[in-house]
Amino acid sequence: MAICGLRVRHAYAELPAPMRSRGDVGYTEFFHTGSERQRIAGVEIRTSSGHAGVTLLSGAPETVDAFLEAVAWPVLCGEVPWRIRHLREQLLARPYGPGERFSRAARGLVNRLEFGLWDLAAQEAGLPLYRLLGGGPERRAAVYAGGGSLCWNPLPLLVKETEMLRERGFRALKIKIGRGPEEDAQVCRRLRGVAGPDIRMMVDANRAYDLPGALRLLPVLEDLDFSWFEEPLAYDRPEEWRQLRAASRVKIAGGEGCGRIQPVADAAREEMLDIY
Repeated sequence: MAICGLRVRHAYAELPAPMRSRGDVGYTEFFHTGSERQRIAGVEIRTSSGHAGVTLLSGAPETVDAFLEAVAWPVLCGEVPWRIRHLREQLLARPYGPGERFSRAARGLVNRLEFGLWDLAAQEAGLPLYRLLGGGPERRAAVYAGGGSLCWNPLPLLVKETEMLRERGFRALKIKIGRGPEEDAQVCRRLRGVAGPDIRMMVDANRAYDLPGALRLLPVLEDLDFSWFEEPLAYDRPEEWRQLRAASRVKIAGGEGCGRIQPVADAAREEMLDIY
């Protein structure tokens, strides 16, 4: 049951209207955030036993293909899928090419490729992934809608998306914010009114705020009974995160911007987060 192949399928879509980018990264092309276009690659990691772990990588086809050929395949070929920590370390040790920017992009690709390894390891073990990760006997898990929906679209489109997601049965919604406290407050009030009081709601700012702006928005989120405020600030400001935690009943959450073990450990030591 060794890894014996990779299969990639590229998909590309022009959006009907540009999403306004927000956050500290300044996305122009990303598979779940504001952009004028979306490019994703569906990757299958296949084993000799017939299983295939599936994940999504974001980026231009030439970038993803170069990563899979030069970085992923030399490491994964012939390996057993459950040595995930070892494989991750080997992937991160591979040369990514010239320039810091490409190195950062490749680290993100490694992170997402790891999802496929976990999928594969669960299949090989004959367990649902949540059980492999230590979950209990529950057969259902609560989920929220977010990511590809409820980004930085115009308010009328956000209203339609909220109505559609509620009709589909979602009981929790996460909204992308980062336009500033006044505009974000308007969006949150409107969408809470559309969703109703029985839907759990959260916001994600992708580190777009400074402390004064976040403190202005926080009372609005509390009044609207929002459950958490995700990635409000840059992670290099632990004292500001603690001030934000102390200012409201709304939970302060981390996210993918704190995506390695050491930053998570630092956040825990500094008591920056309610939700990791």
